[in-house]
Amino acid sequence: MKIRELIDLNIDGYYNWDKIKTIPEFAALKTCEQDPHWHAEGNVWVHTVNVCKHASDIAHIHKDDLCEVFLAAALFHDIGKPITSKADKNGRIHSYGHEEAGEKITRALLWDEDIEKREQVCSLVRWHMEILHVLEHKDYLERIVELSKDCNMHMLIGLKRCDLQGSLSYDEQRYEDFKTLNTIRKIVTMLGENISKLPLKNQLCNFERYDANKIYVMVGLPGSGKSTWVQNHCRHDNKEDGGTNWAIVSRDSIRVAQGICKPGEKVVGTRTQEEAVSEQFDRELVDAVKNHYTVLIDNINLTRKYRDKYKELLRGYNIKWVYVYLQAPTLDDNKERRKGIISPEIFNSMIQRFDWPRASEYDEFIIKMSNDKV
Repeated sequence: MKIRELIDLNIDGYYNWDKIKTIPEFAALKTCEQDPHWHAEGNVWVHTVNVCKHASDIAHIHKDDLCEVFLAAALFHDIGKPITSKADKNGRIHSYGHEEAGEKITRALLWDEDIEKREQVCSLVRWHMEILHVLEHKDYLERIVELSKDCNMHMLIGLKRCDLQGSLSYDEQRYEDFKTLNTIRKIVTMLGENISKLPLKNQLCNFERYDANKIYVMVGLPGSGKSTWVQNHCRHDNKEDGGTNWAIVSRDSIRVAQGICKPGEKVVGTRTQEEAVSEQFDRELVDAVKNHYTVLIDNINLTRKYRDKYKELLRGYNIKWVYVYLQAPTLDDNKERRKGIISPEIFNSMIQRFDWPRASEYDEFIIKMSNDKV
């Protein structure tokens, strides 16, 4: 799905509501009730329509592409509530974690959208609640800079303002929320247009890491072209005089070496076999770093907890982390490339579990579209 199927900048109000209401994830908003203390306006659908109306009023301040991103973020911002809303023992309704769930649903629905545009929308959905809490951090300036690396802060502030305007609440906290947003807006303005380029504390030490081991962490669905990119990248580099000393660490290669599968096969072994693969993987990774190789980790690496395990394993080593994200032109291309090996349902599940890399995870981030023919 593309954003322009849902939003048309050439029509009144921008939103194609006839199309939107036919999508199951949006239809579910109509039966998702909210706590009347915070949302006396009604269910999540009513609230979303209200927020979108306010977003439409100010969307023109952004250029066309950013205008679409802003309008889409308003539309998707609470799409995670139907799967997270629960009533407590007192009957109060809470939707804890709806922003993180909403980010994943948004990404799944907009998978075939331009990557940069899609991720701008996803980041706005993910952080639309956090923006009101940044001043609670001990080092709130650091937190604001960190958020700015994931999304446009002025758009995030504008989205939250529309969110508040689209809610009917009788709590005095609403007034305080508007004051907080205004304070954050002033701080962001003071930090300037290049706020996202300001280094975080953990990035300041990079200037001293001239002899760091570089580790490339491949990220992407099966069939995205990761292994092809790895082989071509290393082959091209090694043709150069003084080429890089590469070490490619891959669970697939280890499975072949341990006789779990044949070369070219994409097979997952038994639990015992996979534990043995993990032990060998860790040994190869540590050995490569100890021997000062430039490492390429050729796995799917979709979840943050697995990417963080590499950092834990190599804690104490001098590492520069480079993430390389590969994506096929469409999800159908991924499915066709792994037809008969991975079911469409598994692909959909992978997207739902995918944690997009945050700026605090890496030192450098490379995004590539794989245009290989199916």
